[in-house]
This record gives sequence, structure tokens and C-alpha cells, in this order.
Amino acid sequence: MNLEIRPVRDDELPAYIETISTAFLERPDVDKVAADVRTTWDLQRTLAAFDAGRLVGTFRGFGT
Repeated sequence: MNLEIRPVRDDELPAYIETISTAFLERPDVDKVAADVRTTWDLQRTLAAFDAGRLVGTFRGFGT
């Protein structure tokens, strides 16, 4: 398995939210959540793991 690990792009934010939500057994409106966080999250503080183009892992650091 070769994973690609990089910051998430704006157009990938709904899939990123979906992956986080799945891990916490939540089912939010991912498009609404993505729209809400777009203005506050610095996407350069995120990491996403992709397996064959599918988002399979997430990380987000918080600034001070």
C-alpha cells in the first residue's frame, strides 16, 4: 500500500469531513460543515492520507 499524505485541498474538504465523521460515528451534513469551517480552518494545518485517490485518514493541527 502506497499512501499519499498531503494537506487537504478546498475541493476535498467535504470528503475530509466525511472521513472524520465516520471515525466518530457521526453523520452530519458534510457540505454544510465544510462550508462552515472553510472560513476558519487553515487547510495547511491539515493532513490527509489517500489510498489510490480515496481519502482514508485525517489529521488537523490547531494554531496557538
